[in-house]
Amino acid sequence: MKKTIITAALAIAAIGVFAQSAQETHSKWKKMSVPGVAITVQGDAKTAIKILKDELKDEDIKVKASSKELSAEAINFKRVSPSMMNLYATAEENKDNTTTLTVFMARGTDASTFVSSSSDADAVNNLKNFLEQDVARNSLETSIKAQEKVVKDGENTLKNLEKKIENLKKDIKETEDKKAAQIETNKAAKETLDNLLKQRK
Repeated sequence: MKKTIITAALAIAAIGVFAQSAQETHSKWKKMSVPGVAITVQGDAKTAIKILKDELKDEDIKVKASSKELSAEAINFKRVSPSMMNLYATAEENKDNTTTLTVFMARGTDASTFVSSSSDADAVNNLKNFLEQDVARNSLETSIKAQEKVVKDGENTLKNLEKKIENLKKDIKETEDKKAAQIETNKAAKETLDNLLKQRK
């Protein structure tokens, strides 16, 4: 059990030290290479999109989402910008159980309308803060809860296995006692048979 607890503790510790800052980047949205803000979060793409969707819902923003993409058009995201905008996001899974979440802001639909720090530094910085303080934090807490469940389930499984081992030990002891008794019974039966055979002569 100690080994399981230590392993789980290390896993949670690894999550706990995980901290990523949001970075401005260029990435693809609908075949266009456009500016956006990317952040690496814990978990798979579906979970990352759901967390972003839930956080936007808290801001009274309705979105359309699939397992790896999200879009919200003609929204008023006051926390990020006083101006109306379109918001898009993609989620790409990495090999280390993390996901790169890239969020785009646009004033229109073509590539020239996508927001960068050169066109609206305040909006980009506000989006970074939103991703770091809300989305990434929520992702971390979600991963911790999931890992806590893994630990709890593992400990319960270990307890059940230990109980089975104790039951097996008990069965082995009972079987050994029966074996010893059977040996004595067989010995007595053989002696009786020998005596009967002697009477045949």
